[in-house]
Amino acid sequence: MFLKLTDSEHYLSMSMIIANLAKNGFSAGKRTIKEDIDALIYMGYDIEYIHNKGYHLRSRPFSLSILKILADAIASFRFLTVDDSEKLLKLIESLCSIYEAPLLRREIMLTNRVKSDNEQIFDNIDMINSAFRNNLYLLK
Repeated sequence: MFLKLTDSEHYLSMSMIIANLAKNGFSAGKRTIKEDIDALIYMGYDIEYIHNKGYHLRSRPFSLSILKILADAIASFRFLTVDDSEKLLKLIESLCSIYEAPLLRREIMLTNRVKSDNEQIFDNIDMINSAFRNNLYLLK
């Protein structure tokens, strides 16, 4: 919930947390939720409470600017198929909030670029990396 629904601009109040849990079939009281948030903080999640705003995830493994760079790179890679680019972009979007995810989709057009239709590109890249790692030669 904190990964998807909070960021530096978006907070969750206790009532919003309770409502979200109820919507997903869970019931919990304020005390239990507070204890669970404390457990998440103990486990390394950087959750902060701001009075009159609520809770939010203060930091993430990747900043939005890094995710934008990765999204732009994926969108511009010609060796990836359009479908593979979409799958990778969705994975990158999962690393930020639902409010930041649309910011990763910038003016790089996937459909107007010449993209590969090679569905085995990931297998090929893995085979090349394995060959390098094992000091093997690649034959045509």
